Amino acid sequence: MKRNVNLPPPALNAPLRAWSDYLGWVSAAADFQMVGDICQCTVAMAQGQILEVQAATPDLLAKQVMADLTANMVVPPTMDRSATSSLQDAPKQQPKQHQKQQQLQQGELGQDKPKPVIPEGLQTQASPQEVSMRSHYEPALPRASQAPRSAPVTSTKGTLQTVGVYVPVAMHKVLKAVAEEQGKKFSVLVREMVESGYERFEDAIEERSGRKVLDSYEQKVASYDGQPEQWMARLDRKLSLELKLTAKEYGRSASQIVGGLLAEELSHCPQAQTVASPISATAQAVSTTAARVIADPAEVARAQAEIAGLVGPKANELANHLGLPGKRKLVNEVLVGIVRAPGVLMRNVAEYFQVSPEAMNEAVSLNFRQLAAPSFKAPNGQPRVLTEPVSWEEAVKSLHLPHDEEAQLLALGD
Repeated sequence: MKRNVNLPPPALNAPLRAWSDYLGWVSAAADFQMVGDICQCTVAMAQGQILEVQAATPDLLAKQVMADLTANMVVPPTMDRSATSSLQDAPKQQPKQHQKQQQLQQGELGQDKPKPVIPEGLQTQASPQEVSMRSHYEPALPRASQAPRSAPVTSTKGTLQTVGVYVPVAMHKVLKAVAEEQGKKFSVLVREMVESGYERFEDAIEERSGRKVLDSYEQKVASYDGQPEQWMARLDRKLSLELKLTAKEYGRSASQIVGGLLAEELSHCPQAQTVASPISATAQAVSTTAARVIADPAEVARAQAEIAGLVGPKANELANHLGLPGKRKLVNEVLVGIVRAPGVLMRNVAEYFQVSPEAMNEAVSLNFRQLAAPSFKAPNGQPRVLTEPVSWEEAVKSLHLPHDEEAQLLALGD
């Protein structure tokens, strides 16, 4: 009986098999270790560079290693299959090697020094017979420069991570003005100030309680005029992880930590002092005008009444309307003001209740202020009393969703 089997031509699947061989070698030869709560992988690459990758979990580490490797080389080096097998057999050889060393110490094998067993693929400079660094697949497009990098490969284009920042409008304007004064991009200035601010924070907690230091930072944030607004900061991946761990340790959100660091750095920046006063006055005027635009008290009251009739089990209907099936708890937290939802989500909520976005935002804000003792269970499982709504990022992470589902929700805040 004949079967019609379409086998792929070797030229088509050869690149994929090459990557499979190379990743198998990496999984056996790379250095994997835990650095605090962070998973780390260090890989020696073909040209002698060192690639260091960190992630929160082993699954994320594996994905990031593959992403960084493919970003740093067009095609993988050709791996001799004996190299991988020798790595796997190396543990079996160790007892024999240990026995041989014992015999040498007893003088049974003469005066020759033992040669250590070094599995193929682990040598710093492998011979052509062991690991060929020539590719067996030539891409149609020309390769990038073959020149070796002058520095170790410790980062790629994908190493910046987004963190939501929620600070008064006047503080946001001051940051923009300082960036203009210094001739820097706003994103670059923010990244530099967060890095230097975190170093200042680490120095401060050597002499004072970390919670008291962060309290003082938050007071500086609150000293700026205007309504709070949300925007996104792009930070180095390693620093972003450290900030999230710090936030977890002190029961804050990453947004609060970043805002506090920026406020502290602005307090030490002479240029910030010269631009802060006029901006604060302007922000106060804008805030007053905005309050007048928002308030149609009747519409706000109607929005609050509609919310009160939906909060609870009935919120499933709204969750489905928003494209968040099964997220009733999150939707309820948004409606009572505990969670600060992204603008696109709040506009959809307003559309559902048939009120203006301004009225819906004001109604949610009033709901939060009218709560007797608002509290929230952080991602680490510890509840805390709230003085302000928690960020969308923290609320999503507290749900402990699968990675892909979590990423979709976080994308709403971008």
